[in-house]
Amino acid sequence: MNNPQIYASQGDSFVYKSDLRLLQHGNWLNDNLISFYLECLTSKFNVSNLRVIDSAVVSFLVNQLDEEDEDFQSECSSMDIFESGNSNFLIPVNSSYASSETFGEVGAGNHWSLLHIVIVEAQVSWKHYDSSPSLSNSSAASRTLSKFMLCYKTARKISIGNAVGEDIAGNQTDGWRCGWYVLGNCSRILQGQEGGEDGDGLAQVREEMEQFLKERRALTEREIMTKRRLERFEGGIEMINE
Repeated sequence: MNNPQIYASQGDSFVYKSDLRLLQHGNWLNDNLISFYLECLTSKFNVSNLRVIDSAVVSFLVNQLDEEDEDFQSECSSMDIFESGNSNFLIPVNSSYASSETFGEVGAGNHWSLLHIVIVEAQVSWKHYDSSPSLSNSSAASRTLSKFMLCYKTARKISIGNAVGEDIAGNQTDGWRCGWYVLGNCSRILQGQEGGEDGDGLAQVREEMEQFLKERRALTEREIMTKRRLERFEGGIEMINE
């Protein structure tokens, strides 16, 4: 936590000073900002049975967890997102998830969308909210859904029916606000509304992002100061003991 480049944190998510420029008009949100906002939303609303999956976890599931690996079942079972009671999932989808060949490739991911999966009595329904009118992230969402459900079934050791769902196109006309649409849709769903952000709520999402950063910045600074004082205190004790 004493990394001077950390600007704010929430749970396991960190926003660095270099990320802040991405909040300016015309910039594409990265996974740090998206994960931070979603962690703050989850903490704020605390909806039972609903898990917002961090983008780093999604990337690991889709691109690095190999079903042919001998540890595949134990890896799936060890992940707390698949614990019993979790049946409602919000998953940020990056366009780089469309193919394993684009994993780790610089500039491969240039679009975000949101996958909402609900599992009730072994029946799976899903909605894919893509702000692009052309549904440009459909293949990435399909691959993410398939891998997520395989991991879910493996971890829970159950059989479930075929997933039934739909792609829902948005009205984004620029080339950079897709991440904001993802945050807007998550906010709506966590508040018990339907997804389908049409852009009208994005100004409020931006204000909320700034408020979260302000609040968590103050807490992060206090945590850093507390840790430094503790380190100095412990250092003083060691010198006395010597």
